[in-house]
Amino acid sequence: MSQVTKRALEASLKKLLLERPLDKITVTDIAEDCGINRMTFYYHFQDIYDLVEWACQEDARRILDGKRTYTTWQEGFRRILDGLIDNRPFILNVYRSVRREQVETFLFQVTHGLLMGVVEELDPRGEVREEDKAFLADFYKYAFVGLVLDWIRTGMKGEPAELARRVELVVDLQSRIMDSYNEERLGTVMEVLCEGFDSQAGCYVGRTYADSVDIDGHVYFTAAGLVPAGEFVKVRITGVSDGDLTGEIED
Repeated sequence: MSQVTKRALEASLKKLLLERPLDKITVTDIAEDCGINRMTFYYHFQDIYDLVEWACQEDARRILDGKRTYTTWQEGFRRILDGLIDNRPFILNVYRSVRREQVETFLFQVTHGLLMGVVEELDPRGEVREEDKAFLADFYKYAFVGLVLDWIRTGMKGEPAELARRVELVVDLQSRIMDSYNEERLGTVMEVLCEGFDSQAGCYVGRTYADSVDIDGHVYFTAAGLVPAGEFVKVRITGVSDGDLTGEIED
């Protein structure tokens, strides 16, 4: 029964936001529209801003419900934007009437949930470490949220599809830059720190001294003999695969 009352209060708040801004709405207004008394409101929420925070969390849950993984992340991002459009009066009023951090927290919840689902989906064999997955999700989360906040600041005037296209363009460009950078390494000999033998890949894996643990790809290489973890070896790069380099030990 408590959840039913909370949802009714949320619905009344969103209905009133179609008529006037948040700072012109009182607890009495919401209670009267909902058909309850003020004490019932305070039984569930400390004040209007407490209701706003709860409503943001519920919107995040509804947007993500059953949609945490997607065939493409672009589809998921467009669904997030569509969910914001569906709640346009509420989102705009919250953005203009409360701390920006509250809107950011709402967007972080939605976006991080999507991106973690996508990262998991793209790593079915569990080859990426959990801390690396979290880093990737956070990296794109901050980029997406920044763009969405700018879109909200302008009153959501642009088309969601256009915003999604621009984000897609940025990610695609970054991918192409990384591919081009890796292709320039083909045929070169690089000093690689061996991290050990990857049984799933059937070869050794490591990184160069210049690679970032959280951002750059791995170097997968074959060797005729045993290569201890922690040892530097010279690897001739012979291929590129999904952002990683492949090669063989240089005799």
